[in-house]
Amino acid sequence: MDHCYKSFSFNVTNNVNVTPTAANFWGVAPENYWNVQLGVSSISTYNIQGYQAINIYKIQAIGEVNSMIGANQGIIVDDWTFSLRINGINNLINNTIGSSNFFAITNQPSNPIFGLNKFYPKVEFDEPITGVSSIDVYSLKADGYGAQNPGILNLSWNVNFIFSYKYEGE
Repeated sequence: MDHCYKSFSFNVTNNVNVTPTAANFWGVAPENYWNVQLGVSSISTYNIQGYQAINIYKIQAIGEVNSMIGANQGIIVDDWTFSLRINGINNLINNTIGSSNFFAITNQPSNPIFGLNKFYPKVEFDEPITGVSSIDVYSLKADGYGAQNPGILNLSWNVNFIFSYKYEGE
């Protein structure tokens, strides 16, 4: 099967000080464990423009999340996850969800959200997400240890998201 995908990318780069109300801290020095979730209420949107919608087949994240050196609010980032919402249509099969649904299975026919993280930075689809009009960087979750100042975190990120796509009808 000939794939012949096209690709585009965008980059997210920022450096923020996270206040104690936005993060959780526990443990004692030198561990000083922490976790944080940023975004959700303040997303960033990449709008796709042109005369034809696209179908996305692959998403990959390449980059890092860490602490700015010499910030005096330094940390060690153990893991991170960026959540992306792809504003398009997810393929579904005919199905029903059983009455026993402890894990709260739902259908996600449109605008699916995918988490790309340090250890699993790639998602591929045999059937694409169709009619994609925009992509939202929905949230950043990170955790780690070694907070120099357990009360303030300095997070820095530079991550490139690469998308493989075809135009609708190709």
